Amino acid sequence: MSATGARRRRLWQAVLIAAAVCALCPATLRAQDPRPPARDTLAADTLPQVEEPDTVVPPAVVFPAMALGPAVSAAGTEWVWDRERLLREAPISLIDLLERIPAITTFRAGTFVQPEVASAFGGTAGRTEVVLDGYVLDPLATATLDLSQIPLGQLREVRVQRRLGLLRILLSTDAPVEGRPYTRVEAGLGIPEANLFRGQFLVPDVIVGPLALGIERIDADGTGRSEPAGLFSGWAKWAWTDGERGLQLEWLRNSLRREPSSPWLVDRVRQHFILRARNRFAPGWVAEAYVGRSTLDETIPPPDDTTAERRIERESVQAGLRAGLELPATAITASLRYRNEGRLPALEGVLDGDVRLGPLRIGAELGAARWNDLDPISWLSLRGEIGRLLGLAAFGELTSGSRGAPLFADAAGDGVVFTDRTGWRGGLSLDLGRASGSIAYVRLEQEAAIPFGLPFDTMGLPSPTSPATGIEAHGRIVIWPDYLSLSSWITDWREADGWTWLPSRSWRTALELHALPLPSGNLEILGRAEAHMRGSTLAFDPAPAAGSTGLLTLPSFTTADAYLQIRIIDVRMFIRWEDILGPDIEELPGRVYRGPRLFYGVKWQLFN
Repeated sequence: MSATGARRRRLWQAVLIAAAVCALCPATLRAQDPRPPARDTLAADTLPQVEEPDTVVPPAVVFPAMALGPAVSAAGTEWVWDRERLLREAPISLIDLLERIPAITTFRAGTFVQPEVASAFGGTAGRTEVVLDGYVLDPLATATLDLSQIPLGQLREVRVQRRLGLLRILLSTDAPVEGRPYTRVEAGLGIPEANLFRGQFLVPDVIVGPLALGIERIDADGTGRSEPAGLFSGWAKWAWTDGERGLQLEWLRNSLRREPSSPWLVDRVRQHFILRARNRFAPGWVAEAYVGRSTLDETIPPPDDTTAERRIERESVQAGLRAGLELPATAITASLRYRNEGRLPALEGVLDGDVRLGPLRIGAELGAARWNDLDPISWLSLRGEIGRLLGLAAFGELTSGSRGAPLFADAAGDGVVFTDRTGWRGGLSLDLGRASGSIAYVRLEQEAAIPFGLPFDTMGLPSPTSPATGIEAHGRIVIWPDYLSLSSWITDWREADGWTWLPSRSWRTALELHALPLPSGNLEILGRAEAHMRGSTLAFDPAPAAGSTGLLTLPSFTTADAYLQIRIIDVRMFIRWEDILGPDIEELPGRVYRGPRLFYGVKWQLFN
């Protein structure tokens, strides 16, 4: 290790040691947080009590939130991590959360800050959508957005809609919720050589409204410590609001650099500027108009002196209208978007809603999109659930329609590629309190499988497919109330000829511990030990031989992972240990690496 690397590592170790010292000094932390503990959670105290006036914290004037509807259904179509659940986890990238959802397969191109992608039910380009506060983060360099470039430090909620036709990831950024400043910091070290820093600062009132700031930095040496890369993100959000209406300006900047020894050599800057006006017309009814500009500045340095440097500059303007209505038995969201980038839909509209009538719940999504000079496409998704009788419910989902993905002068040309898909899913769920689970049969039809269009999987010739049929199941049982539980899920595709990026079988089983051993609740222990198997997976060959099918089969692998977090008041110390057994893993063609993959650190929050 170089002297500079050694100094950097010692600096990060000093930060972690200082944070750990703070964690063991609760009196200091209590002085930073003037909130008095609740009376019914105080432990017995033998010292004389001194009456002190209660600290009254004024509420913050909050920018009106969009109605998002109910969070989770028994059909397993939505999964949510709110602020508290995100604090309990320690994800380094977004796929650390997505891999925990049944029927979602994640793919890493290495260790940290290398290309990453997720697939639901074999969906590839055009079938993953990432939405930040209502603004779609469109891919401007590839057909699919690289999920490793999405910062997590500024998020308040991650909502994943796992549907047969689309994987939609809804990201909500944080905002002040109390009338005093809020700070959250996270720092960590990784093996192979990596370091992480995240910081967030929320102020309830600056000039005329709330201000939120955040930064995130990840540096890593990569697989075999020979693929250095770094990611830096900055984020700011400021609003004028009276709580019922307001204007908000949001800015997000990502700077990514992969060094010359990396196989995905790139120097990229993405920026998003978003201005929105929002109004609450009635309780549960909120609408907004927004306009944003996304830019991409990408430089691909030459790997040697004989190759010229390649420079890409792109921009896209996105404008739209959104509305959300949330009533006791109904939740409806609607959006209409315009884009000026020719490879993205010029107009796109989506109407999504749920209705609950006693034991019956019905949901539907209807969408349509049109590109300039191209015929419009549309899609329909229906879902329903009825029950419960003795804890038993039946559910179903149906999808049909087309989706489009942009092509940016790759192997398949420059324009748009479309895929048509139909499918259905039906099954039963059971909820007995301490035990719950579901099982479902799935059938999908798609004319051809296409690549993601990321650097490891450029757009090539589509692969013809036959109908895919399979079974998915997941369940959870509480072994020891308030302490120990066991959860598991499995997907098994009986027929999936020609389907790429769809493992023949995959499963994950986790034993989880969650304990609050002190009456005050100031100590929390969260632990998880799990095993994960991904079966053989058909993939596109990055270097196909003449006359070949252009496909290859990735071998199956099984990994063992562990996670531990200890919270003392508002300080959390965590460790993630993945690939404990250290097998050779080939998640992508030609990308073989060996574990373990370790990350440990500390994060804390305080009110100033």
